[in-house]
Order: sequence, then C-alpha cells, then structure tokens
Amino acid sequence: MTVQARFSSALEDVTTNRTIYVDTIRALPTPVGNVITLEDGVVYILTAAINLGVNQLAIPTNGQVAIKNNNELTNSITTDLVSGGLITGNLARLVIQDVNFISSTGAGSFFDITAVTAARPVVIHQRSFVSNFASIGTIDGATSIANNVVFSGCGAGITLADNGTALGAGCVWDTVNFISQTGDHITITGNSDFLSFNTIVAAPSTGDQVFEVSAAATASSSFGQQLFDGSNGGTLGLDITYTSDATISNLYEDVGVDTSGGAVTLTLPLAADNLRREINIKKKPGGAPLTIATSGSDTIDSNSSITIRGSRAPSVRLRANDEWGVR
Repeated sequence: MTVQARFSSALEDVTTNRTIYVDTIRALPTPVGNVITLEDGVVYILTAAINLGVNQLAIPTNGQVAIKNNNELTNSITTDLVSGGLITGNLARLVIQDVNFISSTGAGSFFDITAVTAARPVVIHQRSFVSNFASIGTIDGATSIANNVVFSGCGAGITLADNGTALGAGCVWDTVNFISQTGDHITITGNSDFLSFNTIVAAPSTGDQVFEVSAAATASSSFGQQLFDGSNGGTLGLDITYTSDATISNLYEDVGVDTSGGAVTLTLPLAADNLRREINIKKKPGGAPLTIATSGSDTIDSNSSITIRGSRAPSVRLRANDEWGVR
C-alpha cells in the first residue's frame, strides 16, 4: 500500500463552517487567561502580520481548525510567549498552510498537541517557517503530516508520540529542514501504523541526532533519502544495540549486537512490511554466537536463519524483497 493510499483520508481539509479573515488580533476570539480558543470548523486566513502577545492558540476539544495565509512572504504570526505551547489542544484536525511563526522571546514550544479523544486526529503542516522557540514541542496521539517546513533556531526538537495504530495513522514528513537546531531533532515514541520520513535536512551537533527512536516504538516505516550532514559531529540516529533476544523494530537501519553476556537471537521483521529496506547488523568482536532468524514463513536466501560465530566483528547487510537476502 502506498503512502498516499494510507493517508488519503488524513489529507482532507477541515470541515468548514465559515472563513474568517484576520488582519488584527481583534479578529480572533477574545483571550481568556491568555488563551485564544479558536472556533470549531473555521478557516482563519491571515491578511496581515499578527502579534499574539503572550496568548496561546487553543484548538477546541475534538475541533477542526485551519490557519492559512494569503501572502506567506509578508504575513506571519509573532508570539511573546514565555512558557507553554503556542498551539495547544485535544483536537480532531488542524491544518497549517503558508504561515510563518516567530518567537520574539526564544521561549515556549511551538506545538503542545494532545489528541486522545477524536477517532482519527490529524495535524497537517505545510509550507511553513517556525523560528526561535525553545522547542518545537510535542504532537501526541495524532497523525502528523509535514511538507516543505523549515524549523530554524529552535532549542529542542519535536516528539511524535503514540500516533495511532489504526490504518493510516502515523507520520509522513517530506522535505523538512532543521536549521541551527540543538538537541535530538525528531523523537519517536509509542506505536504507529506507518512512518515515512523523506528528505529531512539536518546537521546535528555532537551528542545530538536527527532521529531518536524509542526501543518500544513500532511501525511499518520508510526512512528514505535524508540530506544528513555529519560535519558538526551529530548522528542520524537510526541505530540500536541489542544484548539479548529481540525482534528488530521496523524503525532501525543499523543494528549492533553484543553477545558478551551469552548467545543472542535477533528476529527480522516481516519482509512484506519492509520491501526494499536494508538493515545492517554488526556483531561486537568475540562473545557467543549470534543467530539472525526470520518471522513467519520468511527466509534469508532460502534459509530460515543464519548464525554468526567467531572472534572477529562481522557485518551483515540484509535487504527485503520477496525474502530477506544478504547483500
């Protein structure tokens, strides 16, 4: 199943009741306790640059809201927020298109989204520039779709948590650029049906990585071509080291194995869920044998498993087609 087919329903726009053109903060709902709760079913279109002061933008519970722009070259949203998230809520659907967001304080997070009530919550973020927040923040429980987005000068990255295991729930990020980003850029936790990351442009610093993947995270995944620059000392992060028996998550490309504590069996995920994916497995020198086994009726070059022994540190690169094969 293609990425587009999995997410076809997620790409639909909000169910619109009306459109509000925003040329000043007074066109938005009146703040209550520094929170502007946007109206359900409304498309807000910027027609001028807006300063929100210290106010947050809250999406109503199970609400659907779109924030768009009629001139992304000049119109932007500036915030003086000193803590918390700029965009918050337990939403059903949020669409952000052609809007730039700038923090004047270098504080707070851009997203603080929790979406645990609606059946198929979705956050769509397209053609946008987000600058100078203390962190990009969290999207928890919602499918996240990002395309042509630039994050610049944010102090920490984004956490994508529990994006849902229903068909079509997960993340699709394509052409996302991190500029002067500190910390781990994209942290993935919890379970999803599908994850796809393509053309993520990043140059993390020493000790930081582009992807930080929880060992418990599961999903069918596609980590395509990334424009990764390691000259600043950071790493891509799609790696893990196993010391005991485990099934390799669909999320990892580089797998280390330490058998100094005893023999280890690693089970490959189903080849059908990982077509054309490659996994590089490297055993630490010495130690007990490493067995690489298959799931279901899969094979590795017509074998149900292969075993690596010896004192040297062999590396095995496997590619999934109709079966797993040693490259």
